[in-house]
Amino acid sequence: MDYLVTIEATLNESVSLWLPDDMTLKGTDIYAHGVELPSEYDSEIPIRYDIIEPEACKLLVFRENHIRIQILSQLHYYVWNR
Repeated sequence: MDYLVTIEATLNESVSLWLPDDMTLKGTDIYAHGVELPSEYDSEIPIRYDIIEPEACKLLVFRENHIRIQILSQLHYYVWNR
C-alpha cells in the first residue's frame, strides 16, 4: 500500500475498504487497499492492483489514526444496516 501514496495523481490519501460481492473478483478478498485517481488517469498501476469504477455510493471515512473498537463497531453496524 505504501507504493499507492507515491502516485502523484492521487486525489486523496490511501484507503482500506470492504468491497461488495459484485465488485470482488474470483480468488480475491473483499478487503481492499487503494487510492482515488482522476477518471482520465492512464499511467501504470502497481502489479497486483486493478482500477475499478464503483457506482456512486456513500462512504464512511475515518480521518483519525486511532478509533476505539466500540465506536468502530457501532459505526460499522450503522453503515451496514442503513
